[in-house]
Amino acid sequence: MARVRTWTWWLAAGAGVAAVWWLTKGRRDDGDVLRLKDGRVVRIREVRPEDKPLFVHALRTARDQTVYHRFGTVKRRFSPQELRYLTEVDGSNHYAIGATMRSAGALRGVAVARFVRDPRDPSQAEAAVAVADDVQGVGLGRTLFIHLALAARSRGIVRLVCPVLATNRASLALMRRLDPEAAFEPDGEWVLATLDLARVL
Repeated sequence: MARVRTWTWWLAAGAGVAAVWWLTKGRRDDGDVLRLKDGRVVRIREVRPEDKPLFVHALRTARDQTVYHRFGTVKRRFSPQELRYLTEVDGSNHYAIGATMRSAGALRGVAVARFVRDPRDPSQAEAAVAVADDVQGVGLGRTLFIHLALAARSRGIVRLVCPVLATNRASLALMRRLDPEAAFEPDGEWVLATLDLARVL
């Protein structure tokens, strides 16, 4: 399966029902707006090719520990090829959605979720969610994952495989809550968690 570990799995532990509220009632024609549990507001939309500067800034400003959880190593820049991969998606086999926020007058990318369909098994995709340090724990990661799961299901995908560092206990625990029957397969320093969308949604 094509790996999407350029943005390794992370979900905010303790996220509430804001995800379902946004998906069912919070969407507006003039933009998808989500109010986080702490009162801050983000806009959620599909990733675009012109979002490359947002990815560059997000990586440059993240804490070392957060970068390590995403990549299994610490890096501070994307190659041009990685930026194209992250932002130039087809919306079907490779789908990505992001959240932006205004901070000190500037637009920031604060979260992204994506899946890449397995070419050997089109009913399965590898998925990842990443959330900026200052918006973790307020429901944004879970919101994006639920949106990602709904988008995957509408495209004929029934399982999401999520690579997680074995040391990332919070994310592993959250996946067990999302799908109590999820399968966990060791893969070196990673664990591959397979979630059934029929149980997640």
